[in-house]
Amino acid sequence: MLFQITERSSAKAYPPRWPGLEALPVPSPATSVRFDIELHLDCRGESTEVELTYSTDLFDRETAIRLARHYVTILKSLPSTPRAPVATLSLLSADDQAELLSLGAGPVVECPDRTLSELFEEQVGRTPGAVAVVAGDESLTYAELNARANKLARRLGAVAPVGPGAVVAVCLPRTTAAVISVLAVLKSGSGYLPLDPDYPAARLTHMLEESRAVALITHTDSAPPLTAGLPSPPTLLLDQQQDLTDGLAEHNLASGATSRDLAYVIYTSGSTGRPKGVMIEHRNIVNLVHWHANSSDHIGRVLQYAPFTFDVSVQEIFLTLLNGGMLHLVDNAARTNPSRLADIVSDAKPTTLFLPPAAFSSYLAGDDFASALREIRPEVVCAGEQLQMPSESALITWQVHNQYGPTETHVATHYTLPRGLVGAAPIGRPVANARVVLMSENDQLVPRGSVGEIWIGGAGVGRGYLGQPDLTAERFVADPFGGPGDRLYRTGDLGRWLPDGNLEFVGRVDHQIKLRGHRIEPGEIEACLRSHPDVVDALVTADQDGHGAQRLIAYLRGGHTSVEEVRQYLARYVPAYMVPTHFVTLDDFPLTANGKVDRGRLPEPEETRPELQTGYIPPRDPTEAIIAGIWEDILGLDRIGVHDNFLHLGGHSLKAVAIISRIRKKIDTDVTVKELFRAQTVARLTEEIRRREGIT
Repeated sequence: MLFQITERSSAKAYPPRWPGLEALPVPSPATSVRFDIELHLDCRGESTEVELTYSTDLFDRETAIRLARHYVTILKSLPSTPRAPVATLSLLSADDQAELLSLGAGPVVECPDRTLSELFEEQVGRTPGAVAVVAGDESLTYAELNARANKLARRLGAVAPVGPGAVVAVCLPRTTAAVISVLAVLKSGSGYLPLDPDYPAARLTHMLEESRAVALITHTDSAPPLTAGLPSPPTLLLDQQQDLTDGLAEHNLASGATSRDLAYVIYTSGSTGRPKGVMIEHRNIVNLVHWHANSSDHIGRVLQYAPFTFDVSVQEIFLTLLNGGMLHLVDNAARTNPSRLADIVSDAKPTTLFLPPAAFSSYLAGDDFASALREIRPEVVCAGEQLQMPSESALITWQVHNQYGPTETHVATHYTLPRGLVGAAPIGRPVANARVVLMSENDQLVPRGSVGEIWIGGAGVGRGYLGQPDLTAERFVADPFGGPGDRLYRTGDLGRWLPDGNLEFVGRVDHQIKLRGHRIEPGEIEACLRSHPDVVDALVTADQDGHGAQRLIAYLRGGHTSVEEVRQYLARYVPAYMVPTHFVTLDDFPLTANGKVDRGRLPEPEETRPELQTGYIPPRDPTEAIIAGIWEDILGLDRIGVHDNFLHLGGHSLKAVAIISRIRKKIDTDVTVKELFRAQTVARLTEEIRRREGIT
């Protein structure tokens, strides 16, 4: 059977023939369609003509031709697979597949086969006297940073069995000591595990136990709280290692590590109810840094903003230190204070800074930060969640980049935004030595323009999940389009190729949530809630509040305990960003006809605040009235009393940043996010401000 695609405007190309009658074709070009798209088949013996008519308001010519070609491909495959389900048939010809694989392949670039510590030591040799890292009033040159890291690496080797394959935990605030410690661990040949001392003790204990960390580097004031009675690894307290700063004559160590050895382990939320440790090798990050350095105009001064427990921090640190730049560390207080951050930006004048999209949008609304960026015009790199450019982006005079990639692969695609773009930004094209394919539910390539799951391959794909071989095998699969040993990581993200060849992010195949840069698996929160003795079942979702900000909602079934008790219970096991802002108690969950939870019928949480048992207490003086008014405006609520709890009203870190910025303008005082979270009520925050400023 012969199939062909022919473009024409007439209705019939072959006039019919009857005895004694001559018929001529009369052109009748179609000027309208009855449906969005129509398909007509004209069978003539061994040949079939396919005519596709489409609405030009909905489809362009290239798309229509592609649809017709896909249909013909299916027809050609039917004789050899007559009993196959249509869903299993490929729409793509060999040429179509080759085009898609080419579209999803990043440029092939030769990359150094070295470890991160080796490349850093080479940079030290080139610029020993240049300033490497700055934190407040403290700064270290490349030679000083290298010498201190060498000394700590030797000290580490004296107390623990370090080397390739070993994991060393680092629990420190964002200081030069933290950068020294990371380099020391890598110089010892081990991989580092960053820990946040603010995480619950149960979570920190789980990470140390599962990773089998051979040592812990910390500070007396930053030592992580651990579950009582469980052993901790040998600990190096940096405040008790004063001789690490003496002298510079320290030779580099021979670590024995290669580019295929472990560089770090970063834990992310886990759908099975426990966090999972992602293992990344040196070669994965060397490839990323090599690409970024070659695609950037200049690596000069880089602002180190991300927490060390986020993989973006790895890019910030090593993009800078492997290319002779100057790393400016932003302390935790400045990260959540737009005015202080603006001062740091103005003083440091970074050429590059990385910001989560939610923080970027929030900071743009503040005059101080936006003015600081307009003054220096740096490269701003956004990553961690979908980038939605606000209306203020029309005034942006600096370059903005959107990077995409999960922790398991780090950055996989990149997009440079055109000036003035408003709305959702594409996630772009693959970076060097990366591969991206979009796959159907039946593990086949989806056509261009169709939605498929994003699978990532190439040099950035990590080793897998620490101590979870079954989950690793499920998510890291053999690459059907690559060579022996090549793997693809199944992200669970959905995307489609745009006509211009860029990739667009369109959602998730599951219920994973990206919240203010944090990756959250609802299943982990649900499992923790179900472990509470008075909770029969739990379901966690996300939606947007009245201001368009995303929020977590927990639905609880059964139980006779208070919501506040459940909230406190959950906070003992998960980080603060994973504690829902709203809890809704139901007798039963709404179900579909198939017996599954009908998420569309779950009730929305109350938009107005619940009255406290003591009742509403209005502001009692001008300062309380100003602060309460700011809270009402930012939180979108009416009648906030002086004893109402900020967190229970749906407050979170970004809303805290907005409140702090407004307080500074209205009553000319600086408040930190930590102070706001500690106070939690208008009354206590007002009292803290008065105490600090000596007002009675």
